[in-house]
Amino acid sequence: MTEKLHRKLFFIIIFLIPLNLGKHFIFRFSYVNGLLSDYLIPTLFVTDLLIVLLLLLWIIDLLINLKPIKLKSNYLSFLFLTLYLASVFLSISNSGRPEPGFYAYLRLILYVLFFIYVINNFDFKRDFKLFLTVVCASVIFQTILSILQWINQGSIFNNYLFFGEQPYTFSTQGIVRENLLGVSKVPPYGTFRHPNVLAAFMSVFLVFIAFTGIKSKVDRRLVAVAFVGGLSVLSISFSRFAIISFAFSVAGYFVISKLKKFGAVLCLLFVLLIILAGISLPAIPFNQFLIEDPSFSIRSDLIKATYKTMGENILFGAGLNNNLVQIKDLLLKNEFLRFIQPVHNIFLLVISETGMFALAFFVLFLYSVLYKLFSVSKYSDPIWKVLLLNFFQLLILGSFDHYFLTIHQTMLIFWLTLGISLKYNLNT
Repeated sequence: MTEKLHRKLFFIIIFLIPLNLGKHFIFRFSYVNGLLSDYLIPTLFVTDLLIVLLLLLWIIDLLINLKPIKLKSNYLSFLFLTLYLASVFLSISNSGRPEPGFYAYLRLILYVLFFIYVINNFDFKRDFKLFLTVVCASVIFQTILSILQWINQGSIFNNYLFFGEQPYTFSTQGIVRENLLGVSKVPPYGTFRHPNVLAAFMSVFLVFIAFTGIKSKVDRRLVAVAFVGGLSVLSISFSRFAIISFAFSVAGYFVISKLKKFGAVLCLLFVLLIILAGISLPAIPFNQFLIEDPSFSIRSDLIKATYKTMGENILFGAGLNNNLVQIKDLLLKNEFLRFIQPVHNIFLLVISETGMFALAFFVLFLYSVLYKLFSVSKYSDPIWKVLLLNFFQLLILGSFDHYFLTIHQTMLIFWLTLGISLKYNLNT
């Protein structure tokens, strides 16, 4: 009975990944340079409560049925993950503002526990069809809302109660605007905090839908509607990196299908080049282009500011969720940085906030997941190829944005993807 309850709750959580509904608690430490920062506001999301309930039901199930927790087969991954979490905890005591670091650490622990739950409970033969059906339903829901927002050029509801949709209009200060054939347009937000985050959600799950939908025996009409709708939303999001990561995955799927191991290695080399480009963005010799495009200019200047300050606390960092505090003085020198955002690179974010040891363990943890995927090497299995490409998408998108480590919806996608990847190794 308990097992059925937490399994059903798991699929509810998957559908509600985009949910942005939560209670915000604003404190003095939530301000940087006199401006309120979303990233420093402790927030209790409905999703967090659902995950807590999921874990409690799972623990009860384990105790009643005397089930063991499966860690042994992935012991290296868990070793590196544990060392990473320990390093992150040490950084909090070293931070200028420990409060935002502490609540961010609690969410990190919660989502890591969700990751462990996935490894222990997800079964590809039993669950994958339902999983993909729920993903399609979630994508379709966001598609409908996003297209209505695009037509309205603003939110559909004027409060946060509808799945956490934030109220906005074309004239809202700080709202994202893009140029479409000489006309200024506001890309859709869905129930996310930024069009780029909505685009990341679509980019990752569209790869799942595109290449596993038909063979998983999910209703073809549902798959077709989800794919066409999601692709439409991805297009009008104007999110360059999400679109590039999706295009890379589509091309990579056929390259791996044709060239097998050599194709997978080629994809890996391309991703490593992307990572290198991401951490060295200010040094790329396209200065005029970077200056004229705020998207690149902001990223470049945030990276410069992070490089200038990370040496002050290179061992243990400035403290989890303290990158903004670390670079706050340099933020004043760039008019585009008035939005107060962390550095748009997960690797630089980790080392700047939690230090070189945490970065080393974080990279080793990611490597251990990738190694497990490569050790299976089922080049003819669409699910294996999609999992590998989804992993690569995390690295590509993470090289030019921070949301996999800072925003609860994409954090959940990050840990879900890694959990399913490791579980695939156990199921084969």
